[in-house]
Amino acid sequence: MFAGVAYAYFGYPLLLLLLVRIAPKRELDRWVMIAPKLSIIITAHNEAGVIKAKLENTLMAIAAYSKEKGPRCQIIVASDRSTDGTNEIVREFADRHVILLAQDIEPGGKERAQKLAVESASADIIVFTDAKAELDEFTLIAIAEPFQDSSVGAVSSTDVVTGESGEGLYVRYEMLLRKLESSFWSLVGLSGSCFAVRRELAQQIAIDKPSDFGLLLIAVRSGLRGVHAEKALCFYQAASAQQKEFDRKVRTVLRGITTLCSNLEVLSPFRYGIFSWQIFSHKLMRWLVPWMFLSGWLTSGVGAKHSGLSLMLFLLSTSFLLLASCGIASATLRQRPIFRIPAFLALSNLAVALAWIDYFRGRRVQSWKPTDR
Repeated sequence: MFAGVAYAYFGYPLLLLLLVRIAPKRELDRWVMIAPKLSIIITAHNEAGVIKAKLENTLMAIAAYSKEKGPRCQIIVASDRSTDGTNEIVREFADRHVILLAQDIEPGGKERAQKLAVESASADIIVFTDAKAELDEFTLIAIAEPFQDSSVGAVSSTDVVTGESGEGLYVRYEMLLRKLESSFWSLVGLSGSCFAVRRELAQQIAIDKPSDFGLLLIAVRSGLRGVHAEKALCFYQAASAQQKEFDRKVRTVLRGITTLCSNLEVLSPFRYGIFSWQIFSHKLMRWLVPWMFLSGWLTSGVGAKHSGLSLMLFLLSTSFLLLASCGIASATLRQRPIFRIPAFLALSNLAVALAWIDYFRGRRVQSWKPTDR
């Protein structure tokens, strides 16, 4: 069972690295010379504290894009039942060509707001970004460039977490993995903080599935692929509270599991080839880690009296759990990487386990609650 954990975190990336090195390098086919117009959709739910800064930041990125590429872009703020003054702030930007779409339909939800915004978008490339995500000045230039290749249906930004946290280290690992996936064939998920898709794909967005995962699957079904834009930087703060980050993780994984379980055909190598291996390794195996770790810990404990290998594995896994417990219990100890990293991994996998339990209990998540950062 520990072998499965090792494969999920280390074996799959190492295999990708090997395949990228021995396989012919996949270059983007830059045959389209005209830069596309972009529609930038910002989803917001009670974001009065950050929405002004977000709009100024997005307008800055648009200015850089228009200066280099030519076409003007539009901004649409999809406000989902905001009651804190978010809508009033957005209306102040009306003279700067910012469109507000305020929807108050129950039960609402992030994807419902995005779907309504897509219907009002005029560009061929749709960029989705969160209110708390800060774009680099050249992010739009970098995220639009891969669409010159007709085989590309979706492009993901590079997430950068500011502040010291286990989340920051994990995100850097995830970005490296996405870079390898993109170089080899296709991403299996997009960064929810900022990603872009072709308009014909965006129009198929499902309101009951996470758009960053669901739209990638739609792209693959359409014979297209998702790529990682390394220079499309998107910054966001680590979660302000451990409990809030934990709750967000449970919701996110539950929605991902729900989406994958309703699209199990993507695991068929006969229909989806290499992509089925990628999604099995990156998504399903990662989501099975808590159960594989628990099984390995228990079986190694039982066999510790009879096997030196079992004893070693039991001591290592128990040490990990002790370090994680100390890091979770003490904010002071959590400042040290030796406690912070195990604590983050343990909490992340506990959240995954709870998401599986929620899934089998029939719980589904459609509404959304932005995480405080």
